[in-house]
Amino acid sequence: VHRFIFTRYFTLAAPFGALAIAAALFDLQERWPGPGRALRFAYLGAAIVFFVLRYPGWAGVPMVCNFDGRRWDFWLHLMR
Repeated sequence: VHRFIFTRYFTLAAPFGALAIAAALFDLQERWPGPGRALRFAYLGAAIVFFVLRYPGWAGVPMVCNFDGRRWDFWLHLMR
């Protein structure tokens, strides 16, 4: 859905989804301490990298529109 109005439903569900992922990762760590801990830190690292990459667009930071023939948002096509 491309309409902005439907984001209100996601906004209400996002905290519960984050809590569910956190609970699942901690349960996984209790069951399998080694791989569970590694997966937990990998997920945390991926979340941090995703935030750092996406934050300028979310915050409306002015950016150069063209860089070496590519647009600054060439990697955003993965999210569409």
